[in-house]
Amino acid sequence: MAALKQVGVEGISVEVWWGIVEGDGPKQYDWSAYRQLMDKVKAAGLRAHVVLGFHSVGCNTGDTCVVSLPPWVLEVAEEDPDVLYTDQLMSRQSEYLSLAVDHKPLFGGRTALQLYQDFMTSFKTEFEAELGTTVTTVSVSMGPEGEMKYPAFPDLPDRFWMFPGIGCFQCYDKYSLEELKRHAVRSGREDWGNGGPHDEGGYNDSPHTTGFFADQGSWNQDYGLFFTRWYAAMLCRHVDAVMRVAVDVFGGSGEQLGSGVVLEAKLPAVHWWHNDPSRAAETTSGY
Repeated sequence: MAALKQVGVEGISVEVWWGIVEGDGPKQYDWSAYRQLMDKVKAAGLRAHVVLGFHSVGCNTGDTCVVSLPPWVLEVAEEDPDVLYTDQLMSRQSEYLSLAVDHKPLFGGRTALQLYQDFMTSFKTEFEAELGTTVTTVSVSMGPEGEMKYPAFPDLPDRFWMFPGIGCFQCYDKYSLEELKRHAVRSGREDWGNGGPHDEGGYNDSPHTTGFFADQGSWNQDYGLFFTRWYAAMLCRHVDAVMRVAVDVFGGSGEQLGSGVVLEAKLPAVHWWHNDPSRAAETTSGY
């Protein structure tokens, strides 16, 4: 750390993994490793950009370590796989909890939002003396890879996604489908609430090889607009809910909160098929 300071480095980025800190059991937070690291950062006069990682790591290209969601959370998922994002083939994603369980008390009586809130509160309690001085920025994980998106492009051997595939919608867990059904009923189109587009294609399709995203596909027709707007709105609602929790925990309002930290969230760089009218890759990731 001292050597970094000597060559002009002002700070470092630290991934704080949910699966490590709360890995032993619900509300059993072990900050010891991060306390040692933070003490070294502080002693060197550096700043820390902390990423609160509510996602797993190790399943994407470029990952250099493996950290799962907390084992006790994965045990809940074994009993109820619908707490995980699910595609049209019923393949489950264990990189991040489905946004549809944000308000479902499925984790020992706690909702997913309460899991995130309790973790953030424990972090604030442990490092309160460093907030605003050593810890100047806190980035909050909102989805896979810590980004504000659906896991439309799972980079796993059994999912077979390869760039520049359009990806797949991730809304087939029962809790997402319940939300879709309610939205369809409210919209007066109950028949549109049974699932996503039947002709969305597969992970490695291009827009023109699908029925939904083709130039004359239904993405820009009444049903397509109904579905994609709902899908994007669900992501926006999730991001808003998680960030509201973070603001409540760290206090204040505005760019710099009462605790002296700046809150951040990470946008995905989904750039392929951007020039196609349907922007299929952006759409399946929630935009």
